[in-house]
Amino acid sequence: MLELFDDSERNRRHAAFSIQNIAVEGLEAGKLPGDWYGVNAIANVVEALNVRYQPVPKFSVCVFPDSCLVFEKIELAARASKEEEGSWVMGQSAMEMSFDLDNTRFN
Repeated sequence: MLELFDDSERNRRHAAFSIQNIAVEGLEAGKLPGDWYGVNAIANVVEALNVRYQPVPKFSVCVFPDSCLVFEKIELAARASKEEEGSWVMGQSAMEMSFDLDNTRFN
């Protein structure tokens, strides 16, 4: 899991969430290196990096910018990634939650 955040090189699939990849993705979202990333900004960057690199099989990220969980959006993401057992969908809002589709739990 820590390899996903490895900062030794950029643009590596197994280091999808490195600070270098976050900075590059942030530039595309209008954030300069050193700018503060609020909860929604970093959630959008993580979602985009997850789509781009797909570092973890069967893992999806859902972002709820208005802090309202939309279970239909979670369900659509879950159905899209449910082709194999053990799929995970991570939803982000003002409070953090993760969903295990086989054994739902809130963290």
